[in-house]
Amino acid sequence: MTLYIVTAAHLDQAGEVESVLWAQADGTINRFSEQPYAVPVDRVVEAFDRGDFVEMVFPTPKGNVSGGRLARKVLPNGEEKVCAERSVPGQGIADLPLY
Repeated sequence: MTLYIVTAAHLDQAGEVESVLWAQADGTINRFSEQPYAVPVDRVVEAFDRGDFVEMVFPTPKGNVSGGRLARKVLPNGEEKVCAERSVPGQGIADLPLY
């Protein structure tokens, strides 16, 4: 299983995630293994299918803090998107830096 860290999101007009900036990370040393890059939300859903972990981080003056895991979100039309696994005020997808 691979750990990916999401650092920013691009939302559509409805507020759904279209793409994210993410990078593979090494959780044992708490570092990115590569520079964050943009991927469409479909790639995030594929990561879930492989059993990978996808988490958000938020920048603070003292460094990054975890915002928790992302999870699959199925819209009424069957389209798959992503959402925060748990709801924490100020640490949702819409609170990530946007690009």
